[in-house]
Order: sequence, then C-alpha cells, then structure tokens
Amino acid sequence: MLARDASVECFDRVDRVDRECCWCHVHRSHLLPHLAKHVEAADRDLGLAVVDQWYINVSTRAVEVCGDMNGGQVIDKILPGQTVHGTLRCRTGSGRVVLRRDDGCWTTIRTKDGKSRLSPATVFDQWYICVIPDSINVRCGPELSTSLVRTIQPGEAVRGVLTCCSSGGRLRLRLEDGNWTSLCSNDGQAYFREATYVNQWYVSVQPDGQHGHRSLDPDTGVTGHIRFGQAVHGNFLCHAGNGDLRLKLDDGTWTTVASCGLLFLEEASAFEQTISAF
Repeated sequence: MLARDASVECFDRVDRVDRECCWCHVHRSHLLPHLAKHVEAADRDLGLAVVDQWYINVSTRAVEVCGDMNGGQVIDKILPGQTVHGTLRCRTGSGRVVLRRDDGCWTTIRTKDGKSRLSPATVFDQWYICVIPDSINVRCGPELSTSLVRTIQPGEAVRGVLTCCSSGGRLRLRLEDGNWTSLCSNDGQAYFREATYVNQWYVSVQPDGQHGHRSLDPDTGVTGHIRFGQAVHGNFLCHAGNGDLRLKLDDGTWTTVASCGLLFLEEASAFEQTISAF
C-alpha cells in the first residue's frame, strides 16, 4: 500500500487550519518554519508517496517533463511560474525527487544536488484588501530579489490566485496579473484581509444615517454622511479589525454594513421587497 509521507501530512494539517480560520493564507505563515523542517526531513527518507498537491516552477529555467521517472525523452516543459498538479512523488535511484503529473508523466521537484525546481503551492481565487498604512511591493517573481513592478496602496483591492513560499520562507501571493507580493511580514504581521467582491447597491436603514470613512478602519477620518434611505453602491465587503462588516464604496471610501448585530445597510433588492410587502 502506498503511504502518505510526512510532508503531505504536514500540508494537510496546514489546510485544516486554513479551513477553520478566517485568516486563511495569512496565518499559514506562522507554520512555515516548522513546515519547511517537516518537508526536508520527509525528503531525506522519501519513498513512493501518494500526493494531491499543486506545485509551481520557482526556478529561472524550464523544468523538463518525461514519460519515465528516471528521465528519457522530453515530452513537455514546465515554464518558470507555471503550475502543475501531481499525484505521486518519490526519490529516484540517482537522488532526484520527482513528481508524477495527472497525465502520468514525470517531472523534477528537486535535483540530485538539492536544487529546488518545483515548490508546493496552494491554488485558489480570493480578493484581498491592503490593511497596513504603508504601500506593499509587487515583484515579477516569487523571490524578493526579483524586479519591482509596482506597489499596492493602503485600502487597495487585489485578487490572488496562488500562494507558495519563497526560498527564504516568506509566504508569497501570486496576483491575477502574474506578479507577486507578500501576504505578511517576517514576524507574521498581516498585510491583507480577505474581502468579497459584491458590485451591489445598498440602502441606509438607520434613522440617523451613518458616516463614510477614509479607510477600512471605522475610527479614521469622516468623509461624509449617508442619509436614511439613501442608496450607495459598493464593490467590496471586508471585516474591520473591530469586527464590523464594512463596504468599500465606488469613490474609495468605506462605510459600515453591520456592527454588533445592528444593520446599517441593506441590499437594495431586499429593501425594495420589504417596502412592497407593505
């Protein structure tokens, strides 16, 4: 019977934490040093192991794909930054750690001299809001040494599609445009908070109305007032640090949808249905 190796079990534990924690893909960072040790230890004694894992080519060159685990004719190549899903991995007699793709072909995870070609990755589709007061660098590759492309500003929304570790252990996020940024600092400070894209009209349902604010944090400067019954359009829902559900409006300001069980904004369609019932 094929056994699941220790590195796979370690990834499973991280995935379980993700499912139970609303800060998934961010709190993973606290486990990365321990995760790396488990993976390295597992690789030293690696036999044939069943996996269900995405990988990404983190090297600067294409990784060859062959019909046999020991090499042979090259039938495909995995380009830098390209992802691949595997079902089996093992160490060959020459010392390479190899992965069998879904189509049955084989490629190299790590060379016999220990150079990493493919790194474990988590594939998903998630919007994030930048929640720190400083801009965050966006680079062309997963390594922090790659070229700077642009910066993400406080309050800006970005869409992530994949996470993996850099060679230095930083949890990196690949954006939908193919560029990369960090999800958190070295000491675990989160740079982003998960958000939901809505593209929705809302109506203020509190008699006294409510304020609009400069940023996600409701304690920041007031930018305006939303009257009772006034309709506003927003694109992103995100929880503030105090737990309030906040809406990012079209002009970039923020207002509260719900706080401490009290509803401030209701979806316009639901509000219209309530009015028509009377």
